[in-house]
Amino acid sequence: MNRSERAKPKPIVAQDQVRLGLGRCLQLAVSGMSYRLFRSLVTTATLALASAFLVHMLGFGLLEQETFSKAYQQTKTSRKTGQQLSRFSQVDTDKAILTALQTKDSTFCTEARRFSAAGPADFDAALATAHRLAVASKYFDELPTAPKAVIVGDRNSEELFVHLANAPDFDNMAEHVKQFSLRAPLDDLSRFRTLVMQERPALMNLVAQIRVGHARAIEQLGAELRRGLGKTLDDALLTESADRLVGPMQQVGFTVTEPRIAELAQAARRAHDQKGLEHWLNHPSVASAIARRYDIEINSVNFDKLATNATSVKDAVWFLSLTQEAGATEFLPAEKIAQILKQYRHERKLVKLAGDKTPDDEQAWFGLSPRNQWLVILSFLVCMVGVANAMLMSVTERFTEIATMKCLGAMDRFVMQMFVLEALIQGAVGGLVGLVLGLLLSVLRAFVEFGTLANLATGAAGAVGLAMLVALLCTMLLAALSAVGPSYVAARLSPMEAMRVE
Repeated sequence: MNRSERAKPKPIVAQDQVRLGLGRCLQLAVSGMSYRLFRSLVTTATLALASAFLVHMLGFGLLEQETFSKAYQQTKTSRKTGQQLSRFSQVDTDKAILTALQTKDSTFCTEARRFSAAGPADFDAALATAHRLAVASKYFDELPTAPKAVIVGDRNSEELFVHLANAPDFDNMAEHVKQFSLRAPLDDLSRFRTLVMQERPALMNLVAQIRVGHARAIEQLGAELRRGLGKTLDDALLTESADRLVGPMQQVGFTVTEPRIAELAQAARRAHDQKGLEHWLNHPSVASAIARRYDIEINSVNFDKLATNATSVKDAVWFLSLTQEAGATEFLPAEKIAQILKQYRHERKLVKLAGDKTPDDEQAWFGLSPRNQWLVILSFLVCMVGVANAMLMSVTERFTEIATMKCLGAMDRFVMQMFVLEALIQGAVGGLVGLVLGLLLSVLRAFVEFGTLANLATGAAGAVGLAMLVALLCTMLLAALSAVGPSYVAARLSPMEAMRVE
């Protein structure tokens, strides 16, 4: 070999870098977490708390929403049953008739058509007028404070429409609407004028006809029951079967079925039994004994106080003995008394929970009110800062490790992927722990706030499960987003720069 051949340099061939797969990247991420177990546990705990907070907020919001919805439905059914019972003996008020027409209650509208003897076209026109009155009432209710004080004053909706039926008063209202630059009622003043001056009086005439027909139906029903059964309505509901009452009631114009009459009869019996208990609470010896036993003033002894304090069958037995000592010869058994008191306490809880709100007022995203939605967002931002800080500290501690990996051929994408995977693992573990804690807290809070009424929320199980899945995904996303910045810093380090960091 000559000299020229020995001096010839060998060609340098650049080989492709070895690309490590996702499995190897995951293995390195788990290994790095195990070497820094304490810091990983702290980060995981932070994510677990964030997940628990979100699950608690979502879970309790859904449980509260479901409990309220069921309570509202039960109280609505109870009120409707009471109203229908009273309609067999008392004529509806104008306000009740208007409300039923505005809501287009099917049962009531069927009866109202019969009671008024109005033609289909006239009755449908009255329904349309009632709907427009409801829209106009809502318009005035939602006016800003200053215009409302000037236009409406202290009048209610009924008084306002009567007031506006006078032409000068209507013109004055229209002038104020223009001065305040407000949208016109029904979006058209001339249309609203027709409503209050022509259509509403026609509607009120129909309401008066319904009242007359209702009164006639009540009188005919009483006469039919006395002639056919020899009983009053109250006695017939307590003693007769539904099949014997459905005929007379339908004959005079009431829309009822045998199952519905059975429900009404059951409610009537419960009201009758409760009235019997209330009667003996007025007896001096009974009231005095109750006041001494439960340490309350004798003047405040009433059915509500009895139901609040007499919570066991033993208390019901004691109350029964009081009534017998006071002269009661025929009375309810103790088990029945305890059941009536329990039912009363349950209904009182339902009314307290439902209040004057409707389910529409309570609807929110996953049961969260706008205020709580902002609270969750701010809490997650705080957690993101905390997790990002923990990941940045983890990157700082591992500069030498990062430099070594880069010297061995690790690419920027691999380094960044490893740190993001590490954050995702911590997010998954922390999210699962948080799911359990958050669910337990939300269920415990529901039972603390609603007591036995929390059982009404069983229908929300599917929604709560979906909320837990959303919370887990949000926690993992939070961890991944928090790791993006520190991972990018780690990936951009050059080997020599990383080696110089102590």
